[in-house]
Amino acid sequence: MDNVLPPESRDPRASRGKFSGSPKGLMAAALLSMGALAFVSGGVVFSQANALGKSNLLQSTAAVAPLSNAAAPPSPRLLQDRPNFSFADLVERVSPAVVTIQVDREEKMQMSSFQGGIPEQFGDLFRQFGGQDPMGRNQDQTRPNRRGGTPQQSFRSQAAGSGFIIDSEGYVVTNNHVVESARKIMVKLADKREFEAKLIGTDKDTDVALLKISGHNLPTVTLGDESHLRVGDWVVAVGNPFGLGGTVTAGIVSSMGRDIGNGPYTDFIQIDAPINQGNSGGPTFDIGGRVVGMNSAIYSPSGGSVGIGFAIPASTVKNVVDGLKSNGSISRGWLGVQIQDFTPELASGLGVKDAKGAMVAHVMDNSPARSFRKRSRYASTYCSN
Repeated sequence: MDNVLPPESRDPRASRGKFSGSPKGLMAAALLSMGALAFVSGGVVFSQANALGKSNLLQSTAAVAPLSNAAAPPSPRLLQDRPNFSFADLVERVSPAVVTIQVDREEKMQMSSFQGGIPEQFGDLFRQFGGQDPMGRNQDQTRPNRRGGTPQQSFRSQAAGSGFIIDSEGYVVTNNHVVESARKIMVKLADKREFEAKLIGTDKDTDVALLKISGHNLPTVTLGDESHLRVGDWVVAVGNPFGLGGTVTAGIVSSMGRDIGNGPYTDFIQIDAPINQGNSGGPTFDIGGRVVGMNSAIYSPSGGSVGIGFAIPASTVKNVVDGLKSNGSISRGWLGVQIQDFTPELASGLGVKDAKGAMVAHVMDNSPARSFRKRSRYASTYCSN
């Protein structure tokens, strides 16, 4: 009992000494130490396990992320190859060979009897009293001809288009409708040189014309092939719209093999690169700077570009140009038949299992096909693709 003291009078050092000195105290301290160590160790283990779990989760998320990226469609090659993509290098290389073509024309048209406000029957009377025909016509031009028809009036006009030089000899390609009825053709280069051009030949069916100029150090472009083009590929058009020479526009291939009812010899490349009046005869380039087409027509309710343009394929242009170089004109074979699509209904009616190809619908008189049919007992019913 003598060892028990009030709480406020106890000596802490004495208490610790007694507690540590007894066997029970040592056992209790050991148990407390082991418990504290286990608690601390458990916390560390739990903390490490928790960190490891988070690490594994992050690794799992990182492993899943590439799979979601791989499933997404690849970015366009232009963005992969060159984030700062530009057409400037291409344009700088090819535009010197693109030329402006100016044409002086002389055409004739039927004159109206009342053109200029003076009826033909009063024209002589008007001139007798010193009057001058407001249209500047002479007496022979204003009088009806002996057959009673209205006379033709000759007039001159100017037109402009585009073209491109295809070799160092000075051959220039353009559209037939640009140089049609031309009296004089001038070719202007980007370096301000001007040449009078000689018309080598034209092909109205494909709307291709070939000119030639004489000069030194002429820039040229390569007349390529459109077979590698796909819908969606980039194209660049260079030309002379509205007399603004050296104009560059860009777009994509909208469609291939487009039939616009301009004859049987051309399947046009449809592009959305803006082309306008004056672009006719200018080149369409692919991304490698090769000529893949020649701009020829647009679809437009208003007369300006609405993003629907048509280019003659380079392969067609090349074939026509080779023929014009050799002969000055294009000669084509003529069979003398009319054909139509070989539909499933026609195939069923004729007892043919596979509806492929085209059917001969009509054989023209005085044609090679008619002569062949007379000489042979065989008649062609359909032909396969």
